[in-house]
Amino acid sequence: MILKERFTLQSTWPYARFELGLGLASSLAAWLLVDRAEVRWLALPVTLATVLGTALSILLAVRVNASYQRWWEASGVWAQITALSRNLARVVIAVGESKKAAGQDPDTVTAFQRAMIQGQIAWANALRMQLRGEADWESLAARLSPEEYRRAAAAENKPGCCCSCTRSASSRRMDRGCSPASTTSRWRSRWRRSPSSRRSPSG
Repeated sequence: MILKERFTLQSTWPYARFELGLGLASSLAAWLLVDRAEVRWLALPVTLATVLGTALSILLAVRVNASYQRWWEASGVWAQITALSRNLARVVIAVGESKKAAGQDPDTVTAFQRAMIQGQIAWANALRMQLRGEADWESLAARLSPEEYRRAAAAENKPGCCCSCTRSASSRRMDRGCSPASTTSRWRSRWRRSPSSRRSPSG
């Protein structure tokens, strides 16, 4: 849950001060005009207030239900993003360990793992800050390289830029040895020698 257990006056006042001030001003004006100045024609009948109050309560109930439904859908989507990010980190770690066991350079594989996982964390944090309207973009510097951070800080769509930087960084590290060309060529030659590759399109 992203909601706090307790609400204080300092946290709720910036969101309700205009409505509270307007209600106080209108109530004070009605009291002064009707009771003190005796302008009786401004007084409204009780039936009108009852009808308007009933309609307002129904409208507020519908709006609250729609808002809660949208919040619940967003909470479910964010839970999926968190779960998929964790699954991606597990897959990256598992693939990296298998690459190390196959004899590839451990430093290159570790750099690849770090770039992928830290980039995913940076993307999730950037998306969170953009959705909440926050501007703590300096926290992304710990997850990205200096060049990637400068690009993300200057970009308008910072989550998309973080995703692009992670993809580019992982591709460069893959080209430097995490997935050598010899392995790719070996798989291509094996596929060419397979019976399925020599089968004609007509069957």
